[in-house]
Amino acid sequence: MEHLKSGSLWSICKDDENYYIRQLSGSMHSETEAIYKLTNQEVNSYLSEGVGSLSKTINHFSDLGNYCNRSEERKVSGEIGLAIRRCIFG
Repeated sequence: MEHLKSGSLWSICKDDENYYIRQLSGSMHSETEAIYKLTNQEVNSYLSEGVGSLSKTINHFSDLGNYCNRSEERKVSGEIGLAIRRCIFG
């Protein structure tokens, strides 16, 4: 796992197969950690245009309801989530 970039509430990581975002989701009283895979289209946009191309995705998943209802293709295993946390926080 490799930590690529961080903003104030999000981080981008990648492994040999996928790119992931870890961000805080929800409001101040119901904040939670959201970790999800990026789609191929989002990865291509990120690689060609930079992190600004992901603002729509990051904003969408900042809503806890949207995160809870994410598609199967975006879900990550507990093992991947742990690897992402270790990569970011050491």
